[in-house]
Amino acid sequence: MSSNPEQTPRRRSFQQKMLDAGMVALLLGVLVAVGFLSGIVGMRFAIRRTEVPVPNVTARPVAEAEVILEEAELGIEVIGERYDEATPKGAILAQLPRAGGRLKARREVQVMVSLGKRTSPVPDLIGKTLRVARLTAEEYNYEIGHVSEISLPGRREGVVSSQYPPPGSETAVSPRINLLVSKGDPQAFVMPDLLGRNLNEVKPFLEGRGFELASIQYDFYRNANRGTVVKQFPEPGYLVTKEDSINLEVAR
Repeated sequence: MSSNPEQTPRRRSFQQKMLDAGMVALLLGVLVAVGFLSGIVGMRFAIRRTEVPVPNVTARPVAEAEVILEEAELGIEVIGERYDEATPKGAILAQLPRAGGRLKARREVQVMVSLGKRTSPVPDLIGKTLRVARLTAEEYNYEIGHVSEISLPGRREGVVSSQYPPPGSETAVSPRINLLVSKGDPQAFVMPDLLGRNLNEVKPFLEGRGFELASIQYDFYRNANRGTVVKQFPEPGYLVTKEDSINLEVAR
């Protein structure tokens, strides 16, 4: 059985159209990929153009470093100071970014500035009030850093009980002295008997005296009125402070 001779050219024409369409799609894909890559390269180039090299300003005085960075279209930010025997007072100890790095124009280079060689050891502030400790620290060219408080038995309120760096230290690199200040003796109270009392009375009674109710659990009790305290911890008669938590069980 012979095929129709008219169908052969039609089939070839259809196949040719499919090949042409495939080539067009392939070329479009290539163009899209090239355009995407060109965009990425262009963005990187544009970002790169806004960056400037960071000059070396270490060991230079802050005023001189400001001029150098301004000429490089950069600013300066002093983020800290510390003592250093090898670097004169007022000179830059370290910088970020480091020399040779890159930074966007008009951004600030962060620097650490030298306080020079330490001339006096850390003063002894233990036993002094916070006000006197501040004045003493200033006399020795120090300043008070973090101040924390703690309740300590046998210590007067507002008095320095510990410090860092310790007194007499000659190796401290920071001009700041951190202090631990006493809040005085923790006030102790005798735990009252709350059993059988209604929660509506107990809760404001405790909270009004600065105590914290950690948890209130409810349960069924045959011989207890609803809303009354049937168990407590700490138990009546125990010594408690305002830092202790109180737990109650209440009849449902």
